[in-house]
Amino acid sequence: MLARDIKLFGRCLLPAFVLTALFAIVCALAAFGTMSAAENKIAPLKVNVVDNEDTAMSRILVNVVMEMDYISSLLDIEKSDYAEAVSNLESGKSIAAIILPESFVGDIAAGRNAKGQIILSHNAASYSDMVAEVASFGELLLAAGQYGIFCGQEIIAEHKLGSAANSVFLEKTNKSLLNEAIVAGEKYFEISVADFADTDMSAVSYYSLCWLVLLLFLCGNFFSELCLADMNRSMLCRLRALGVGDIRFAGGKVMLPFIFRLLLCAALLLLAGRFIEIENGLYVLAVCVLSLLFISLFSSTVIMLRGWGIMCNTAFAACGLFLCGGLVPRQMLADGLLFFGDITPFGAALNLFAPLLGGDLKAACIIALAAYSLLCILLLWRRLQLLRSGGETQ
Repeated sequence: MLARDIKLFGRCLLPAFVLTALFAIVCALAAFGTMSAAENKIAPLKVNVVDNEDTAMSRILVNVVMEMDYISSLLDIEKSDYAEAVSNLESGKSIAAIILPESFVGDIAAGRNAKGQIILSHNAASYSDMVAEVASFGELLLAAGQYGIFCGQEIIAEHKLGSAANSVFLEKTNKSLLNEAIVAGEKYFEISVADFADTDMSAVSYYSLCWLVLLLFLCGNFFSELCLADMNRSMLCRLRALGVGDIRFAGGKVMLPFIFRLLLCAALLLLAGRFIEIENGLYVLAVCVLSLLFISLFSSTVIMLRGWGIMCNTAFAACGLFLCGGLVPRQMLADGLLFFGDITPFGAALNLFAPLLGGDLKAACIIALAAYSLLCILLLWRRLQLLRSGGETQ
């Protein structure tokens, strides 16, 4: 039986290589497209800054703020004049304008309140929370520095130290505050990347994994001849007479595509390792191999159950990709749909790959995978029994 399966497998191998290569290219392009679309949903908000003071010090301050990672990730800051800022607000090109007065830095240096202005566009309502948080954050930082200066000035006045002491205090304090402001992003903040939509992975890792799993499911369609060639009553009865049981019959039709997927997955992961960080270790490899085995069992079983098996296998994979957020960003899907996606065959297989890219296994996915595996075995056994007895045709 194994020799016959290997012969059928070899007949499918060349078309499978060609089609897999084509599908891999399509999946890579699609993954890049959906990932780019998801990133556009959270693109930084455009803001114009009008520096009316336009001194060397004010330009340094604006440039320092623009280049801070934790600011640039939220806001796309662009310097402009007042007329351009207002025009961008009216046309919707920007959502806010920050107007710095002519004496902005001078007021800070002299210990006076530096009053800037933030103008929001009409279409900024959906972003108002974010803008308010950024404005509040900046206000608190500015206020903290100014209040420190005010307290120092009160002490100088209380002890009657004179204007000379006040000038020295302001000069040294403002130099220190400016230096602290420049290094605040690195010194006082720990920048970290949160996981993508409760997946414990980055967006790049998650989308890459989704489309890899889709490719692995679709590979089963390329071996349909291996799965279907012997699914008829005369062949099954002849094999049973030769002592070939159901396990031996189905073993090659599951394991040979599994070996193909294993080699394909290893090659793609070696390539992906140049761009994203991939975990290794026996545990990670074991769960990945288990996922590949499940995908092979599921795809081969679905194809062998009915004549529409190829379409059903494709439909299961495509629906799982959608429900797991591989087509539509996970943030746009309801929690109920996401949970349902996690327990689909696609989601269960996807979750077993999660440790490969830093994710965690979910108990619901493991239970679903075990249930699907048992169901596949029972359905395939029942299908073979019906074909042998003549109760069902191919």
